[in-house]
Amino acid sequence: MKRHAVQLMVCCVLLSAGLVAGLAGRTHAQAADWELAQTPDGTLYLLHEGIAQQVVPDQVPDEVVAAFLQGAPIENGQLPVPELTITIPTPIPLPPLAFTPEPTLPPVVIPTPAPYPTLLVPSPPPLPTDIVPTPVPFPTFPPPIVPGP
Repeated sequence: MKRHAVQLMVCCVLLSAGLVAGLAGRTHAQAADWELAQTPDGTLYLLHEGIAQQVVPDQVPDEVVAAFLQGAPIENGQLPVPELTITIPTPIPLPPLAFTPEPTLPPVVIPTPAPYPTLLVPSPPPLPTDIVPTPVPFPTFPPPIVPGP
């Protein structure tokens, strides 16, 4: 029953606003509002923040509608959306942390390493200038075999 009640409420709001709403001659300057709009072909859309969502209402029996109090009609498709207020609770103060300093250790002395011995490397011999490289032919491959039909 609760599911039907919610569906009915949404259906009533959307249908009543959709019957009153018309797109001709109106501007949509208020982007933050929720608006129910109906196109000339009868399709319902919910407009909000630049997004249009198609609305397909549920079919409910008259008894379900009769179980609700009838509210005032919604004019121009502007759906009344209650403003949300979020309150952040004040954090609970924590007791101060007890700080116990660690025992002081004597400083670590790192000895300076001895310098590396200098190695004398002889220069490489000069490259011969009379050697000419021989060109390597580019490999050729036979054409691929394509199977026939």
